Amino acid sequence: MHIKIALIEDSASFSSRLEELLVSEPQITCEHILDKSQLSLAKLPNIDGVNLVLIDLELSDYESINLLSKLKKQFPGLTYLMLMHFDSDEKLFDTLKSGADGYILKQDHPELIIENIRGAVNGRAPMSMPIAKKVLNFFHKAHENMTMLSPLSDKETEILSLLSTGLLYKEIAITMDMSIDSIKKHCGSIYKKLHVHNRTEAINRFLDR
Repeated sequence: MHIKIALIEDSASFSSRLEELLVSEPQITCEHILDKSQLSLAKLPNIDGVNLVLIDLELSDYESINLLSKLKKQFPGLTYLMLMHFDSDEKLFDTLKSGADGYILKQDHPELIIENIRGAVNGRAPMSMPIAKKVLNFFHKAHENMTMLSPLSDKETEILSLLSTGLLYKEIAITMDMSIDSIKKHCGSIYKKLHVHNRTEAINRFLDR
């Protein structure tokens, strides 16, 4: 699949490095490159013709989160990845609630960045191990402190936590030493208990509690 990217990045130096990396790859093109000065939440940026959007998580205030929410509503069929530094914890969870499809650390090795971009357009939810640990720790604390999630069993909560890191059913099955069919049944039970229809809704419900 040819990957056509819209890059929304406020750091000119990182944007330049990333563009250089992307254009050197076969089947990847940067169709649009925008910085903060070109953004307006009143008028969404032109991202026609792309299938992947990279958004700088470090845009001022909560502009990145508002932008993600608005773009998701207007262009729901696209894949959205957040570009972040390791210490962007607060916005990390807000973008997860807003429907981000994955996260890329700006300091990741170039080969890993490309691997995550290619994986994202093929249905994976890229999330490096450090970010995955942050998300899992967040979910564990939420499970300990919020009794509203009591309808879920410990196993269901663990599965939901792993789903939030972007793992596929087969990867969760391997991690938990269970069959894929068992994981699917547990997910069905999770969705039913939380009164949702899919993984994104389940994660949002989990985070909202």
